[in-house]
Amino acid sequence: PLLPPVTPPVTRVLATRAVRNAGLATLLALGFASLASAKSGAPAEVIAADRARCAAMVAADRAQLESTLHPTLTYVHSNGHVDTRASLIDGLAGDGVDYLSIEPVAPQVRVRGETAVLTTKVRLSVEAEGQVHDLEMFVTAVYFMSEGRWQLAAYQSVRPTD
Repeated sequence: PLLPPVTPPVTRVLATRAVRNAGLATLLALGFASLASAKSGAPAEVIAADRARCAAMVAADRAQLESTLHPTLTYVHSNGHVDTRASLIDGLAGDGVDYLSIEPVAPQVRVRGETAVLTTKVRLSVEAEGQVHDLEMFVTAVYFMSEGRWQLAAYQSVRPTD
């Protein structure tokens, strides 16, 4: 025959519905997987890891900092100074700036697999050169799931312009 066989309209409709239903089932499965991930508690775990990091910075607790900071950490202070994991820990243990308090305000967390992005306002109090400074910052922090725990991998803070 010169012409291709004609698929009866009913068969085409059923085939189209089957494809559409398979696509819908896939979308629903992905949606439920996302919900399951969101319900897994990962955002709360990241917030807890961030609070533990803040407490370790205030206490200048070297062991806790080594546990909460990822080995590849890049930490950008609001003044533009950049620290690695080692230089941040050494600076906190040395005679530089002492963190008296660090208080994240309403942190928001987005988790994608083994990576989480935390954004928040932070109120902190530091002592430098014998003077106490109360500051407010906006922070973006990236956490990696590593060695069974969330570790800070990147941090950048800026001071509000107002």
